[in-house]
Amino acid sequence: MISKRFIFTALFSFCLSSSSFAAVWQHDESRVWDESWQKAYANWVTTKVGPTFFKDLGEPYASLKMDCADAHYSLMAYFARANKLPFKVNRGNTTNLTTRFDHVEDLDERFARFSKFLSANYGTESLAHRDTFPMAIKDIQSGDLFMYKVGSSGNYTRHTYIIKNINPDGTFDVLYSTQANAAAGGPLKRKKQYMFKKSPTNRGVDYQRWGFRRAKPSEHVADDQEDIEGSDLEQYDLADSMSANKFFKHVKSVHQTLAESP
Repeated sequence: MISKRFIFTALFSFCLSSSSFAAVWQHDESRVWDESWQKAYANWVTTKVGPTFFKDLGEPYASLKMDCADAHYSLMAYFARANKLPFKVNRGNTTNLTTRFDHVEDLDERFARFSKFLSANYGTESLAHRDTFPMAIKDIQSGDLFMYKVGSSGNYTRHTYIIKNINPDGTFDVLYSTQANAAAGGPLKRKKQYMFKKSPTNRGVDYQRWGFRRAKPSEHVADDQEDIEGSDLEQYDLADSMSANKFFKHVKSVHQTLAESP
């Protein structure tokens, strides 16, 4: 006769084993998204990520529809999952350990559902105000973002560029998308030699929230941007004191490693 203790132990063990698969992915507890992993992410974006990155993975990734901010969230999540890193956004309220999709057995489909959830709930505003921080102009690297917001009276246009690489002439190789492109299910778009045009001079609640930004480290997602190591407000002071044309000429000169002929 099977004892009650045996049944309890078996059920307890089953619950433990089941819970280990409930998350979108389990991360290595010894790993945090620190500076070394940020550099690894930067190298990955430069060498591995192109406009058709998710399309090339096949289903269920190929069917994901992404605008500009969606692409950033999903790329960060994909890299984190591949490297058993934690993933946290919205001040830590959404993480890779969510059990929202534990009913989805296929792990790739579970990630795809998670990606769609991120797309539906987070965008350029959340990136600007909660999930990123500004860095010094000289520290801009691959994987970082450039974001702008223009308009007034609730009629705003927001956009996010993912920096794939910085060219020797100081211009940027960028990936991006649009809402129309996302609706059509198209791949990401790319501009290989681009310079931004809208400097980060937003005022009011948006002051010092746009421009060149980097994803917050996983252990500091709840911290204010000013309290994160590496945070630097330099770009906002410069943008306030210069025209947009002069500001971006300065950005270009800081990163230019190859002299241009007349």
